[in-house]
Amino acid sequence: MSDERIRILKLFKEGKISMEETLQLLEALEESGFQDEPGITEAEIIDSQAAVHAEKAFAKADNSHMPGDSDKDIPNADNEPAGDSSGSNTGDRDSKKYMHGFNIKIPKIKIPKISIPNIPDIEIPEINIPPIKVPGVNITSSDDHDNISISSIGNIDGDINVDSISVSGKGSFTGNVNCDRINISGDCSFQKNVSADKVVVSGKLHIGGETSADEIAVSGIGSFGSSVSTDKFDTSGYASIKGSLSGDSIYNSGTLKVEGDISADSLNTSGSLQTERGIKADSIKVSGTLKTGSDVFVDSFNSSGCFSINGALIADSIKVELNSSDCRVAKDIKADIVNVFKRNPQNEVFLDAPAMITDSADLVNTRLKILKGSTLKIGTGCIIDRVEYTDELTVLEGAVVKEKVKVYRLDS
Repeated sequence: MSDERIRILKLFKEGKISMEETLQLLEALEESGFQDEPGITEAEIIDSQAAVHAEKAFAKADNSHMPGDSDKDIPNADNEPAGDSSGSNTGDRDSKKYMHGFNIKIPKIKIPKISIPNIPDIEIPEINIPPIKVPGVNITSSDDHDNISISSIGNIDGDINVDSISVSGKGSFTGNVNCDRINISGDCSFQKNVSADKVVVSGKLHIGGETSADEIAVSGIGSFGSSVSTDKFDTSGYASIKGSLSGDSIYNSGTLKVEGDISADSLNTSGSLQTERGIKADSIKVSGTLKTGSDVFVDSFNSSGCFSINGALIADSIKVELNSSDCRVAKDIKADIVNVFKRNPQNEVFLDAPAMITDSADLVNTRLKILKGSTLKIGTGCIIDRVEYTDELTVLEGAVVKEKVKVYRLDS
C-alpha cells in the first residue's frame, strides 16, 4: 500500500478525519494517477477486525471536533487563496490541496482536434426487383381419389378417373380425364380427351382433345380443340369448337362458333351461331342470328331472326318471319311448305335465294330467279323472274312476276 494511503488511513484511525473525508482523499488519489493498487471501499475500511476501533475513532472525532479547532488543523481547498495552487502548477497538471497538506496533481487531458473531411453524398442506385411469382398449389382429394378440387394453382399429370373435378383457381390436366362432373369457375385447361357426365363452365375452360359428355353448360368461356359430342349443349356465354358438334339438344343464347358440322335433334339459337360447315337437324329455331358455310338439312326450319346459309336449305317445312335484317340462302330452297311473312309492313327486308322448289308457298318480300311449285301465292314485295306451277298461282298487288308458266309436272 502506498505511503499516501497509509497516511490517510492512519489519520482516520486517530479520529482526525471522518469517514467521508477519508473516502474523498482516497478517491482523489485514484483520480490523480495512483492506480498501482485497487481502490479501498467503505466496506474495506470498516471490516470485522477494525469495527470497534472505527467506532471509537468516530466517537473521538465527534467529541474533539470543536468549532474552529478542526478548521485550523484541517485546511480546506475551498478556503485556500487563489494563488496558492497556481504556484505549484507544473504545466501539465493542476494542483489541488486537500486537508492535512495533501497535494493532488490532476493531469490536464488534451483532446486533439479532429478534422472531419467532407464526405460526398452517396447516391444509391434504384434497384428494380421483378415480381416473383410463387405458385400456390391447393389440391384436395379423398383417400380413394374420388374428388379433385383446385382453389389456387394445380397441375395434374397423367390420366385420371375420378368422380368430380372442381376448379375455382387455375388448373391444368395433362392426361385423359374420365369424370362424372366437372365444374369450372376459375381457369382450367385439359390437354387431352375429356369424358364426363356433366361439364359446367362459369369461368374459362379449354379442352385440347375430344369432349364427350351427357350435358355441357357454358356461361363463361369454353374452348374445345376438337369434336364435341353431348346429349345437351347449352351456352349463354362464349363457346368455340374446332371440330364438329353433335347433340340431342343444342341451345345457344350467347355466342357459339363451330368449325365443323353441327348435327342435332333440336337446334335453338337466340344468340349468335356460326358454323363453317353445314347443319343437320330435326328442327332449327332461329331468333338471333345463324350463319353457315354449307348446306342445312332439317325437318322443320323456323326463323324470326336473321340467317345466312352459304349453301342449300332443304326442309320439310320452312317458316320465316322477316324483321330487321335480310335473310339469304346461297343455293336452292327446297321444302314441302314455305311460308314467308312480316309483321311490320314498314320493314324493307327480304329473303333472297336463286331458286325455290316447293309444293305450297305463301310469300312476301321474296326475291328469286325462279319459283317452282304446285300451289303458289305471291304477295307484296316479291320480285320473281320466272314462276312455274302445276295447280294454282295467285299474284297479289305489289308483287312483280316477270314470267308465269303452267306446267304438267315440275322438274327438280
